[in-house]
Amino acid sequence: MFSATVMRVTDEQGDRCVVIHADPVIHIAPELLALAKNPDAPYVPGAMKVDGDRIEFGVDGEGIGRVTYRLRVYNANKRWYVADRESCRD
Repeated sequence: MFSATVMRVTDEQGDRCVVIHADPVIHIAPELLALAKNPDAPYVPGAMKVDGDRIEFGVDGEGIGRVTYRLRVYNANKRWYVADRESCRD
């Protein structure tokens, strides 16, 4: 359905973001990318990291692991980016 589901978990192991679902292709709002790129935003382990056209999120060993996407195109009509999944490692 063009989405990924990330759940924030807080327990005795600490606070982190765990990926529980990741489609092969996702749509990402520009606002979400801007928030992930903001150096002043508080960081939670597993939260989205953006490096150029590469996006990573999730925690190794939990949920479906760490997921990597590559931004492919910006859809100006729908106002979102399209990204293809490159890897999913547990």
